[in-house]
Amino acid sequence: MRRMTDQPGWDTSQVHAPFGSLPPASGERPLPIRKMGIGELVDGSIKLYRRDWLALMGIVGFVLAPVTLLQVVVTQNILESTAFDDSFTSGELAGQLLRVSLVFLAVQFLLVQPFLVAALTRAAADAYLGERVSVGRIYRFALSRLPAILWITILSTVATIVGFILLVIPGLFVSIRLTVAAPVLVVEDVRGMNALRRSWRLTGGHFWRVLGALVL
Repeated sequence: MRRMTDQPGWDTSQVHAPFGSLPPASGERPLPIRKMGIGELVDGSIKLYRRDWLALMGIVGFVLAPVTLLQVVVTQNILESTAFDDSFTSGELAGQLLRVSLVFLAVQFLLVQPFLVAALTRAAADAYLGERVSVGRIYRFALSRLPAILWITILSTVATIVGFILLVIPGLFVSIRLTVAAPVLVVEDVRGMNALRRSWRLTGGHFWRVLGALVL
C-alpha cells in the first residue's frame, strides 16, 4: 500500500524545512512535509487557500450554485402555486416542502458532497505540492472518483451511526478516526474498507489533534 510520501512529486528533502519558508523558484510545494501543530495547520491552510482562493471558490461555486438555485426555484414555485389555492391545507404544503427538501438532501449526500470532497481534497493536495490548481482537471478527477468516494461516505456513515446507537461517545470516536478516509482515497488511491483501515491507522494516537483541527 502506497503512502502519501511515496506519491510522485513528494520531495522528502523538504521534510525538515522551516515552516513558512518560501518555495523553491521552480514553484514547488509552499509548505513542508512534516508533522505540524494545530496552529501551524491552521496557518498553513489559510496560506494555501489564499494562494488558490479563486480556483477553490470556482470548484465549489460551479457545483453548489446551480443546485441551490434549483432548490430555491422549486420551493418558490410550490409556494406560489398554493398561495391562492384554498384546497391546499398547511399540512399538505408542509408535506410538499418536506419532500422537496428530502430530494435535494439526497442529491447533496449522493452527488454533491462526494464530488466536492474528491475535488477539494485533490485541489488541496495539488496546492500543497505547489502545483497549479486547475478547475477543469480537478473536476475530471472528482468525476472519476465519485463512486469510490460515495462508497466510502456510506461505509463511514454506517460505522458512525452504529457507534452512536451504542453510545454517543463511540460514535464520535469512530467518526474522528475515519475522517481521513476520503483524503486517503484521493491522495493514495486506497479504496473501500482499506481506506477506512488506513484512516484508522493514520489517526491512531492523534484523536485529540484531529478533533481539534476539525473543530477549528
